[in-house]
Amino acid sequence: MTKQLRKINIFLIAISFVISIIPFIGAYLIYYFTRARLGMYRHMVYLNPVIESKYPINFIRSSIIIVIAISIIWMSFLVIKKRCKCVLPCFVFSILSLYYMAMYNAQLHKGYYISSMLVLIGVIFTDIWLYFIQKNRN
Repeated sequence: MTKQLRKINIFLIAISFVISIIPFIGAYLIYYFTRARLGMYRHMVYLNPVIESKYPINFIRSSIIIVIAISIIWMSFLVIKKRCKCVLPCFVFSILSLYYMAMYNAQLHKGYYISSMLVLIGVIFTDIWLYFIQKNRN
């Protein structure tokens, strides 16, 4: 691999890491603003029934939990078979995301639907980031 190609790979890894962190920050900001700002809370109270009427929420929630569980199994495989130490941050993100998806609902956290979409996007980008790192190591 040439020097320039290696720099491009490192740049892509850094970009994918930043992109994978942004949805988690967004989910936390939604959580914070629904707690701290009454206008955001009211908007979420209005938006939740609209989302529930348009989409099959229980199926989507179960699908997201399954995707995150598959992601955790894939990362466990990488740790066991390939001895990849770079998986640990991704593994922690996925475990926390699975905990968030399984333990919270729209009654406990009004911004749950939007936050859960952001968490899923974050887990997917984290897995892509892990794939780039794994591919770069080989």
